[in-house]
Amino acid sequence: NGARNLKSITLADSVNGIGMRAFAHCDALTDIHLGSGLKYTDGEVFLDCDGLTEFHFPNINVDYGSHLFAKCSNLKTVVFSQAMTQITGYMFCCFGKISSYRTSKRISRLRRRSFKSFG
Repeated sequence: NGARNLKSITLADSVNGIGMRAFAHCDALTDIHLGSGLKYTDGEVFLDCDGLTEFHFPNINVDYGSHLFAKCSNLKTVVFSQAMTQITGYMFCCFGKISSYRTSKRISRLRRRSFKSFG
């Protein structure tokens, strides 16, 4: 799978959705930039992307699918955007290395097991 060697993703503003497991198992992935037109993601989009150490959510309101960063074992820093109002179920499940995160004042809902097996 050639995608395993993918190091960077920059989605155009015209992309409005990302399908299930679109970038799963991309072990070399370290840099993600989501376009301003994004409206939704399916589940497990970045499943098991071990090269990912930090992620900044874009300042847009997106309907994120479950298990978005499941098993991303080296993810340490997460910055939630001011546009986010909830953290989806199992978003960060099955690892526990996040040492720094900054939440949005607008987040009013943590969905079921957003941080399952965390820490």
